[in-house]
Amino acid sequence: MKTCKTFKDPAINVHWKKFNNQRFKNLLDMNDKKIKASYMTHARDIAIKFSGYWYDLPDWFPSSTTQPKNEYYNACTRRDGKGINISHLMTPKLRSLELVGFNTRHFILALCQVTGLETLRVKHLSDSNMDFLPIVSCSPTLKTLEFDDRVRGQDSIFIAHAQHPCIADVALTDALDLDIVTNALAKPEPFTSLRCLNVVIRFAAVDDLLFALPQLKSLTMHIYDIDTQGIQSTTNKISKLARLQDLTLIINRPVSISASSLTPLQRLPRLTKLYLEEEIPNNIDMSHLTENDLIFFLIDMHLQHLYIRLSFLNDSFLGHRGIDATTSLNRIGRACHTLQALELPGDYSTEALDTTSPPSFPNLEYLDLQRIKESRYLSLRKIRNVCFACR
Repeated sequence: MKTCKTFKDPAINVHWKKFNNQRFKNLLDMNDKKIKASYMTHARDIAIKFSGYWYDLPDWFPSSTTQPKNEYYNACTRRDGKGINISHLMTPKLRSLELVGFNTRHFILALCQVTGLETLRVKHLSDSNMDFLPIVSCSPTLKTLEFDDRVRGQDSIFIAHAQHPCIADVALTDALDLDIVTNALAKPEPFTSLRCLNVVIRFAAVDDLLFALPQLKSLTMHIYDIDTQGIQSTTNKISKLARLQDLTLIINRPVSISASSLTPLQRLPRLTKLYLEEEIPNNIDMSHLTENDLIFFLIDMHLQHLYIRLSFLNDSFLGHRGIDATTSLNRIGRACHTLQALELPGDYSTEALDTTSPPSFPNLEYLDLQRIKESRYLSLRKIRNVCFACR
């Protein structure tokens, strides 16, 4: 850090490393009287977030702005139609940009000037016709890309990323079908730098995609058109991702999960986070998965985070249909003592808990139990004493 007698210069340099319009009320009123363009050249990390509705905007938010001549394409439009001048934000030094709730097709022209961009996150677009594909060719250092379902052309973006030299983290929300995946994988050495993938994908495309990405460390798949047999096939393919540490599976169709469906995941030596979730309540039938099956599945693994967000369980499993699940909880803790975070369905009671025994989860830091029969403070305190090592 530079130093000086008044400490003015270092304060300016450090202050403009990050820019977030939600924290500083005057930063969006960008004219040269209040904010010098030279200060903005230091910006590295910028978040531009507009409220969902104009009446949600704070009182200090500027009601109007004046666009500099010949800089119209650098404007974002709020949902109340007011323009915000962001001319000075698009600098060669910008590395990270998050855009939430904005509307302008011309903004892409300004963003293409940022050749050193490494992270781009776009959410809640007001204009679904915006095309972000040009950014891929203009940002050779792009590493992280996250789009929501209002960004069009995500199939073309996915295909273009196959040859991107640096892209390591991709999150897309448009469903990838077999043709899109085939076109992307037809490129020479596709996705060589990709480590984290979060996609919506049709089951027919899962096998080819996973086969081409053995280096993945984090995988989130929202799978469409899958059936019970497809669950077994998918976990078998996932089990070959030897570097995988974080796995999330979200299912949108009625399927049945058994012990044999989960067993292949035991072959993942580095897996520490496992999330199982259903898109629609009661979509996943786990009536064939007993408590002993889950204990056997967990005992040889080293999970640190386990989240099961399902509705339909075995009658004797985790307290489904009124049967107490506290005993099941204790058994899970003993089987997987490495757990740091746990979320489970079930009906839990504190009446039979033995507070004199060692904690069930010696390393637990986060616990989410969907239904506890006794809601009194003492009951919650009792669960804390039994489950957590830090009392």
